[in-house]
Amino acid sequence: MRENRQGDARAVVQAGMCTALAVILSMIGLYTPLFSIVTFMLIPLPIAYLGLRQGVRWSVIVTAGVMVLDSVFFGIVSAASICAMFSCLGVVLGACYQFRVSAVKTLAAGSIMVLAAFLLQSALLAWIMNIDIFHVGETALAASQKVADETLPQYYSGEMLAQAQQEFQTMMTQILRALPFSAVMASVMYAAAAMFICRRMFARLGVRDIPAFPPTEKWEMPRSAIYVYITGLAMKYAGGDGTWIGDAGYNLTLACMIVFWLQGVGVLWWLPHRWPAVRPVRWMIVIFGLIAPAFQMILFFAGLLDMAFNYRKRRGYQ
Repeated sequence: MRENRQGDARAVVQAGMCTALAVILSMIGLYTPLFSIVTFMLIPLPIAYLGLRQGVRWSVIVTAGVMVLDSVFFGIVSAASICAMFSCLGVVLGACYQFRVSAVKTLAAGSIMVLAAFLLQSALLAWIMNIDIFHVGETALAASQKVADETLPQYYSGEMLAQAQQEFQTMMTQILRALPFSAVMASVMYAAAAMFICRRMFARLGVRDIPAFPPTEKWEMPRSAIYVYITGLAMKYAGGDGTWIGDAGYNLTLACMIVFWLQGVGVLWWLPHRWPAVRPVRWMIVIFGLIAPAFQMILFFAGLLDMAFNYRKRRGYQ
């Protein structure tokens, strides 16, 4: 009985400290925009640690406490945004770490949590501000086109102006079409960054049994991505531009290209086992693969071919 009471008292103390830390980070993030990205990314850390040590129940209690205190200090809208996006991610990560869920499944769960919170925030904001979310893209495109029509004539004229306006309109259209893909990618990247920070900080606190991702050279993406990619291409060209089928296919192909690119990075990290001369230039190829289309396509096709023919598996990872 005494041990249970001591355990509950320890949990209460830790919960209070984690709540205070999360509220302080919320304050820093809201009042110092230059550091907001970093500070908001740290909010899941204390909540995930408490969930790992004391259980999901306590991390949920802390999230509720953060919601109440943030509502008092910053208002209900800001508090709901912080808790939905960042505190709830801490709850999910803490639960996954407590039950030793694999890193890949933890990333999937965290990404879904962040994406769901983002969609919920967007819907609530549209409802509060009476915005038609189904026509936001058209409004943004018209506004950007108006700005371009006012700005581009200062730098171009004649045929070059018409070409620049056409290229700008095409670029903006593609950006708006890719918004679903961008939202998913942002959610995955944020969840991955939070997991990276948690793993590093937990190791400093003596927690070293957090499930990790496999080594880069052993990255294996699901082969079903090939069939999804083919389906996306068929939807993209069958539906055409401006239809929901075409836009869905466009976003599917973008997602699959990222999957193939990551598989290509795995191939690149494996290659030194066969050709050691590749080792010194791997990071350079990856960096150029982020910004240069030629290197992007090299990694894309390397991943696609490896996924289709199991090149690394047939020759062994080592």
